[in-house]
Amino acid sequence: MTKGSIQLTIPNPHGSGEIGVNLLKIILSEAGISRDEWLKLG
Repeated sequence: MTKGSIQLTIPNPHGSGEIGVNLLKIILSEAGISRDEWLKLG
């Protein structure tokens, strides 16, 4: 997915529908979202 100059990898998990912690960290890092910001959104 691309928005302006930001390119973000969006996983397409098959089976369980869940992604791993490491992949989530990578996605958040690419999106410029901190752990604290993510936790506030949840």
